[in-house]
Amino acid sequence: MITMFATDLDGTLLQQNRYITKEDKQALQHLYNQGIDITIATGRSDREVKAVFEELEITGHRISQNGTFAFSKDNQEIYAHTFSSNISIQLFDFLYHYDFPCLISNFDDIHYAKDISMIETLQALFKTPLIFEPELKHALHNDFATSKFMLLGDTEALLALETEINQTFPDDVSTFLSAQQCLDIVPKGADKSHALQALIKKTHSHMDHTVSIGDSFNDRHMLSLTGYSYAMQDAPAVIQSHAQKVVRHVHDAVADLIHLGVV
Repeated sequence: MITMFATDLDGTLLQQNRYITKEDKQALQHLYNQGIDITIATGRSDREVKAVFEELEITGHRISQNGTFAFSKDNQEIYAHTFSSNISIQLFDFLYHYDFPCLISNFDDIHYAKDISMIETLQALFKTPLIFEPELKHALHNDFATSKFMLLGDTEALLALETEINQTFPDDVSTFLSAQQCLDIVPKGADKSHALQALIKKTHSHMDHTVSIGDSFNDRHMLSLTGYSYAMQDAPAVIQSHAQKVVRHVHDAVADLIHLGVV
């Protein structure tokens, strides 16, 4: 029997990065009512994860910002991994001169230091306010606890920049395409799979009894790790190759688990 169900948000549970279908909500509520822990593992902030749980009308474990933070369902901090001030400032200076819109996160908030022409469009995708902070570099000197840089733009251009970032900061960063036009930069070693392992150890669960579902490059290690794994039908083929099965919806994965008799 499974004991935990870990789901990504964008492209997985969140449709068009904004809403949860009635069927998916009911499926997760069914698992929850069966005593199965629900874990949200996402690139979004912890505050946004809390908002999603409120929408689901359940409680659960929270892995945010691609594994930079993890909290148990009773709000106990399990895992935290942020940039040093020195590396934050170096990354800020390195990225500032590029034209890609750049969002910079700490635990609860998402900031930007340069005007972004598409900010209203971006804001519609987030459940918390995006904060314009022209003096953001100064804040990085003062225990800002930077957890993630997010760059938006053409996929090929982002991939080219990703190579340069990894060559410049080989010991300090991990990078992921969290969506087709979104590159995330997090502290070296931060990963959904590492946070999930820490969470499972702390809650005395077992990886073989855990389910994961996702659609992007920041999900692939998590999909390879759990006893049951599902990739979304729209996920790249390389991501699907890390999962045991491919589904169209989260509720399809739950239906499969019921069919297998593990719920």
